[in-house]
Amino acid sequence: MMKQTTIGSMLLGAFIAFSFLSCATMDTDRGAAKEIGSMKYEKENRTRADVEEELPAVRKAFGNAPDIDENRRAYAKKLFELGNVWQAKEVITPLATPKTDNLSDLELGAKLALLTMDLDNAEMLYKRLIEISEKDSEFYNKAVKGLQLVYFQSNDYTKIRDITLSESEKEGTLHFDSFLKKFEDEPYVIEWTSADKTGHMPFLNDITEPGVLPIMKVTVNGHPFEFLLDTGGANLYIDYSLVEKVGVKTIQKTRNQYAYTNGEYVDEILGSVETVELEGVTIKNVPVHVGQLRSRGQDIDGIVTTQFLKQFLSTIDYENNEITLRERSKSGKAQFLESMEGRNMVEIPFFMTHLHLMFAKGSINGHDNLNMFMDSGLASAQEAIITNETADLLGLKKEEISGTRYYTAPVDSVAL
Repeated sequence: MMKQTTIGSMLLGAFIAFSFLSCATMDTDRGAAKEIGSMKYEKENRTRADVEEELPAVRKAFGNAPDIDENRRAYAKKLFELGNVWQAKEVITPLATPKTDNLSDLELGAKLALLTMDLDNAEMLYKRLIEISEKDSEFYNKAVKGLQLVYFQSNDYTKIRDITLSESEKEGTLHFDSFLKKFEDEPYVIEWTSADKTGHMPFLNDITEPGVLPIMKVTVNGHPFEFLLDTGGANLYIDYSLVEKVGVKTIQKTRNQYAYTNGEYVDEILGSVETVELEGVTIKNVPVHVGQLRSRGQDIDGIVTTQFLKQFLSTIDYENNEITLRERSKSGKAQFLESMEGRNMVEIPFFMTHLHLMFAKGSINGHDNLNMFMDSGLASAQEAIITNETADLLGLKKEEISGTRYYTAPVDSVAL
């Protein structure tokens, strides 16, 4: 199993630096000679270093002749492989339109729209891809899966019932597909109980301690529990032992494996709860993921995750030791900006892949443009975790941590 390298220290959570974008897909025929613009290469097991080396020639070809579709297409693909999703989206847009018959352009354009939460455009392009691709083909199934994610991210589950994967593709996504199609009514119905439309989850512990994860009170179907904050999860997570007490409505049973189960598969449930109450706000018809936490040594009742927080403008308030939830609206944003008046503030854009994985761009030791997976759930005093490939790319000197699968490596700087 690949060892990972840990570096540095910071107060809350961590991020993981990847030399390669986790959702990027390389050409499947890696061993064959390929042509990008006027450049040819032949190499197996390509890494980020290889793609960074290939980029200048592709960029130059595009700069010299941007009207040649193949140059534009090749440049957009290369940018995507490096995780430069916003730039890649800009480059491919003239080719990825509802009028094109090019399946690759549509698939890349739709994928980039989805990554950047341009959901209306993603829906339009995926529908076009479904329309012109052969049913049950690779492009058709990619379009169906992409459209499912569009409707998942927009909380419009009812539209998922109208699209169907081929039988050969269902197995890997059966639980997700079935769960969304069986889910009744609109998810995440928000009712503000405070006049200023803000909700609060005070932390029950001191989050400024190194390696500490925030714990907060969350009331589910009238029962108060202690939940952990972890942006590395999708739907609200509840411990299996609480199913009957809470009255979780079971929609779909599933099996999954995790790091904390040492790779062992465990039985889980995808379902819903009627209400989740916080200070100042009640959320109704909430999708939940029921998992085995306490039986696996996790001393918590559940986890507040990305999809739950995504319904709000969420702010971790270190001074008041709480997380504040505001309405996702112009007025909510104005309220947030007013609360930040007089403070230094930096906007860091991120893109989201699959159900909840958030990536921002950053640098280590001055090497820019790395893809950082933003995960607040890493209970570590370390500032970051990086893969071996990234350590090799940066030329870091690794020292093995005895008795573990990990190394440490000193670095001069980490930035977002």
